[in-house]
Amino acid sequence: MRKLKKSFLAVVMICLTSVPLFAHDFSFGVKLFGLTIHPIGAFNYPLFPLKLDSEGFVVFNPGVTLNAEYFVWRDIISIKAVRDCMEIA
Repeated sequence: MRKLKKSFLAVVMICLTSVPLFAHDFSFGVKLFGLTIHPIGAFNYPLFPLKLDSEGFVVFNPGVTLNAEYFVWRDIISIKAVRDCMEIA
């Protein structure tokens, strides 16, 4: 049971982390996410198919974003492209 908790915690930490693969003038990254929290609830909670409670305070919202960034001038000016992988249903 303890090993399962550690494994679950490791997966959650990985999912909440942005992972840049390399960075100099060009960088590529992957961001994984999966849980959204609405502290005061959400007025459109009936629209959340994966809500974990009846009022939509905590919603399971899995996803991935891929990004590519090219630094034009030092670390100040860059061009960035981001693509999310939305749920296909």
